[in-house]
Formats: sequence, structure tokens, C-alpha cells
Amino acid sequence: DGQRLAENLLGLSDVNPVAWRQLGISLGGLNQIAQAKEALARAIKLAPKDPQNHFQLGNLLFRVERLADAEKAIRAALSLSPGDDRIKATLDNILAARGCAAADQPSE
Repeated sequence: DGQRLAENLLGLSDVNPVAWRQLGISLGGLNQIAQAKEALARAIKLAPKDPQNHFQLGNLLFRVERLADAEKAIRAALSLSPGDDRIKATLDNILAARGCAAADQPSE
């Protein structure tokens, strides 16, 4: 499974941001939210300019209804990849859940 693969990759190199991201995604899928958040934070620390790391953290936080934090992570992803429609759609969903109008609004 994805968790086992990511853990194996981390055994080879604990500085691999893709492995940390995959581990975070897998842990999130298992509802191990705190551990998933830690793994995704590590991926961001290792590769802060990779929008997918921020995007996955935002998705995780959105799923557990930490909307302000999710918005912050998704906005970071969008700033790194402004043309990504998937990121824009996720931001729109978060803003709708927060009662905001559109993705072009600044965060609070």
C-alpha cells in the first residue's frame, strides 16, 4: 500500500519530500490526522516551493474542517502554481465552506 511504500522510501532517504508527502497522504487516508499533518509539514520543510506539498496539507486540513489553516495552505499552493485549476477549485470549496464569495478574496 501507499503507506508501506512511503515508509520504505523514507528508509532509503529521510530527506525525500515526495516520500514524506506520500506518507502524509496515506496516513490521512487512515485517519491518522496528526501524523499525516507532521509528514506533510516535513515535505513542505524539505521542498517549500513544491505546490503539491501545500495542496495536500490543505486538502487534509479541509477534510477535518480546519478551514482557516486549509485556506492558508491552499493559498500557498496557488501562489506557487497560479494556473492550477484543481487548486483554484479547492480554494473555492474552502471559501464556500467559510462563507466567503470567491477565490480572489484575500484571506482573513
